[in-house]
Amino acid sequence: MKYILSLTALPPLFLLWYVYHIDKIEHEPAKLIFKLFIFGVLSCIPAGQLETSAGAFLPYFFEDTMSFSSLFVEYFFIVALAEEGLKYLFMYQLTWRDKEFNYRFDGIVYAVAVSVGFAFFENFLYVFSDIDFAMSIAVQRALTAIPLHTICAIFMGHFYGEARYAYSRYRNRDCIVKLILALVVPLLIHGFYDFCLSTENAVMIIIYFIYVIIIDVLAFIKVRRYAKEDVAV
Repeated sequence: MKYILSLTALPPLFLLWYVYHIDKIEHEPAKLIFKLFIFGVLSCIPAGQLETSAGAFLPYFFEDTMSFSSLFVEYFFIVALAEEGLKYLFMYQLTWRDKEFNYRFDGIVYAVAVSVGFAFFENFLYVFSDIDFAMSIAVQRALTAIPLHTICAIFMGHFYGEARYAYSRYRNRDCIVKLILALVVPLLIHGFYDFCLSTENAVMIIIYFIYVIIIDVLAFIKVRRYAKEDVAV
């Protein structure tokens, strides 16, 4: 049991630690990071309720809820929007006017803290939903779902930090565009991930694995570059 618990809890916490420590200019206060993490955990509950409630309406619009069109709506406009939207909302409310938000890379740290909190709690829900397969579920999610939430957060946080940079220089239109991209880009990344995986189509599954490899490598390269190119806002 302790191995299952460790494999469930450690991957999201390690990714948060990694992103936190590549922020070389100025580490964010632990209290703020912890608060973001906890609100990420809490966001998992209303996200699940929204997904269940909205998903209940799908049979009224689609005869076959496993069709490509139904799955597209479900995973882009229900699941991804609920999860990324709530994480974005909590992050914005907690940090946009915070005096500690004084470097562009801070946006990535904030987004990762919220997303890892969400992934941490969601991981326990999935892993212990079937105790007989808990270990295999934990391994699978450590390699796929946990990195996905972090990758979405990296892109969310990048545009969020860019928005704060534009705001501090009174470029209001650019700020609004970047705030929109901070939600839309992770929503598309998340939606496409879930959509490919849910189709149970051989071609889409192959596309899914290629997509996961490319997006993982891209996010790893970009987060290191963003840290090196960090500037004050």
